[in-house]
Amino acid sequence: MYNYLLLVALIAIVYEDFRYRAIHWVWISWLVIYILALGSVRWSGIIINLSIVWLEILGVWIYFSYKSRQFINIFKTHLGLGDVLFLLCMSGLFPPPVFLQLLIVFLFISIGIFYSLKRFHVSGNYDTVPLAGLLAAQLALLLLLTKIGIFTTLIF
Repeated sequence: MYNYLLLVALIAIVYEDFRYRAIHWVWISWLVIYILALGSVRWSGIIINLSIVWLEILGVWIYFSYKSRQFINIFKTHLGLGDVLFLLCMSGLFPPPVFLQLLIVFLFISIGIFYSLKRFHVSGNYDTVPLAGLLAAQLALLLLLTKIGIFTTLIF
């Protein structure tokens, strides 16, 4: 049952992020409650995953600050708060090795999907990347594939 609640939240995030380029705080709260309701939260794994996310954010900040030759606030121009909050929520769902692998694969797939949509002029806003929506869509697909037995259960 909990997986269906997760699926509802992920679909809502996909819709809102593609439609409005923002996600409502309710969905982030829903994800946090879902993670805590799993009951098998491994805090050491979450701390490692959070460190991975913060290192990624630090790398993005260093890259864009170097590129513009001044310190910049990446949350104003390059990375949305909803994207970061979604990544932080995602860090509670997987053990560190799986999280790192999924994060790398999901980010590369997200880049490919976004630039394919942009290249083929599918209607939409191309000023910003709906990162949380793309990650949520991939996570929902992974959840469905796990449910039908194509993948083993990866979620805590």
